[in-house]
This record gives sequence, C-alpha cells and structure tokens, in this order.
Amino acid sequence: MNVTVPLNFYDYLKRRCGGIFPYVEKEVAALKEENAIGPFSDLAEFAIYSTDYFREETLAYIKHRLAIPIERFGEQKVMEMLPEFLGREPKVKRDIEHAAYALELNYVSAVNFEFFDKKTFYIMPNLYEHLAQTSIDMDCSLARLPFLSCLFVYDSSQAIDLLYQIDGDAATSYSGAVSVFISEIVSEGERNLLLYIVHADMNNVYCGIKRQLLLREGWTLEQALRTDWLKINNEKVSTGAFSIEDEKFYTSGLNFFRSIINTILYLGSNDADLVEQLSPHPAMEERLTRTKSRDKRKYIKGEMKKISHTNYIVVGHDTPKLLPGNEHDFQQKRRELNIRFIVRGHWRNQVCGPENSLRRLVWIKPHYKGPEISQVIKNRPYVVT
Repeated sequence: MNVTVPLNFYDYLKRRCGGIFPYVEKEVAALKEENAIGPFSDLAEFAIYSTDYFREETLAYIKHRLAIPIERFGEQKVMEMLPEFLGREPKVKRDIEHAAYALELNYVSAVNFEFFDKKTFYIMPNLYEHLAQTSIDMDCSLARLPFLSCLFVYDSSQAIDLLYQIDGDAATSYSGAVSVFISEIVSEGERNLLLYIVHADMNNVYCGIKRQLLLREGWTLEQALRTDWLKINNEKVSTGAFSIEDEKFYTSGLNFFRSIINTILYLGSNDADLVEQLSPHPAMEERLTRTKSRDKRKYIKGEMKKISHTNYIVVGHDTPKLLPGNEHDFQQKRRELNIRFIVRGHWRNQVCGPENSLRRLVWIKPHYKGPEISQVIKNRPYVVT
C-alpha cells in the first residue's frame, strides 16, 4: 500500500520559513542535552536561541508592513519614529503584534514536533467521516496521545468545513490540509491538551487557531471540550491572530474538536488501522547530490516540492465510506423504497483479561439503520445539551 499523503504545515514552514529551523535544531539539541522534559507550552519554558530569530523576523515584517513609508521617508527615519508612528496607526500595530504571536506559535510547535521525533498521523477521509459521527461521552482519563507531542493531518473536505464553522464562516479554500500540532502538557498537576491548528497549502495560510483543553480528573471528554479558561482562571486568556474567544468553541466549534478527540481515542483503541509510510525525501536529496545534469536536477527539485518531509503513519486506510460518495449515488438512493439513517458511533471501555481485570477501548462504529435498499437521510448536526 502506498498512499499519496498531503503536504502539512511543517512542510510549509520548511519551504516558506526555512530560517526558523537552524534555531529550532539548536534549541532541540540543547534541550535534549539537558534531559529536559517536554512538551513545552511557551517560549518562557525553554527559549535560548529564539531571541535572535524573533528580532530578525519581526524587523523583516515591520519593514515589509511599512514599505510605503520607508520608501517615502527612508528606513532610518521610519525606524526612529516607529513608536510614535504605531501610536497613530493602531491597525499596523495590531498587525505587527499578530505577526509576532504567529512566529511564537510556529516556533514552539516546531520545537515540540522535532523534540518528539516528528510523529505524524494522516487521517484518511473515509475514517474522518466515521469519527465525525461518533460520540465521546467518556472519561478524560481515556484520552491519551500516542506520543506526548505529534501532528494530526486531515484533508477531508468535511474536516475543513467543520474548522471554518467554528467562526461561522464558509471555507476559504479546500486546497491543502488541516494540520493539528497537539501536545499533552501538565500544568498545576492537571493534564492539558495544547492544540495549534492551521489550514494551509504551500502558498497560503488560510486559517489558524490556538486552543487548550483541560483534561480534569472526573470530567468527561464532553466537559473538556467546553473548557472555560475565563471561569477557571478568573481572568481573560491571551488572544491573538491565531486565537479566538472561548465562547466560539462551545457551539459550532464542538464538532471539529470532537473529531480530534475521537482521533486520539481511535489511535488508542483495540484495532486501530495504522500503516507507517516513510518519506522519500531523504532518498531524493541523496539522488539530487549525485545528479550533474541541470535539467534532471530541476526535475528532481520539482518532484521534491510535491512530497512531504515527514514520515507518516496512515490511519484508517481500509475504512469504507460512510456517506454517499457523490450526487449520483445520492439520487440513486432517493429512488429506493424506504428510509435509512445513521446511528452515531460511540466508545466502550470493555472489560477483558483474567477475571475481567483489564480494560480495552473498543469503537462501536457509526452505521446505517434500516432496510438495505433505502434513501439516505443526513442527520442533523450533533449537539450536546
């Protein structure tokens, strides 16, 4: 089996923001030498080499954002008057602050990702359909990442739609993939899931969100989805270009984040369908070094741009489709006699082992109920009250 896996946001950073990686690599090497224990939630926990990077990148963005005043008055004068100028231009000031915030999220995510050996899971679209139709009324203790920090990649159009529904919008584009950098961190003795979610292709970043979920002992995962940091901390949590108010997550945002939790549960379930697929990038780089012909080198470089830098674990390759494949299929169903509907999937913490002393997480998949020959009725969106 060989699956064509999508390029992810780590690939975007490699291509478009390559200057970050010399600093990230030094950061990771230093952390490992110190036997540091990750993942890391922010720069304050580890940053040694990031200062120069942020200074350079922020200055480059300021020069880009103020290109017209610099052309008119000169770079030196504009930089000398920068505080005064930003005081008169709040929108420019906000843009610069948002750019700095995005730089920090990219940097922390890249450090965590490389510190934990770039573990990447590609969720096949058919499996995503099933996960999106599965309930998660389970105890928080059952949600355990396969690695303390990893990357989930979705390119299902349904995943993209659900992501944009968080803010009540239609999808900006279906190009590229949704990358979810996800880490389990411990804060004040409690487990948290730290998520940085980006929809991007290799040319554009379309959407980005930061979200943190508390996996409090005694809570269900549905309660974790509604983590209210304003209530927990009695203060407003930080927001920026890639973060939105918590209230947005309690309604239309639930379905997207529920699918992420279901991905975690699936990866820890009894019979998860997982196949490792190595990236051909290293072999192609070696081939490139041996190739002398300019035309052949150009061709190899072009092919390398289509291939992810990461080794993937392909998830759910053999999962069949749940919903009708196309309009023709749907119209065929309409001509049939009876009605079928989808019964939502759920999870069962099933007893097993000697004297029923063990437990294993079993997925009861969503399925159609009704006669075999029938019309398919799409369920209403799932809302927990």
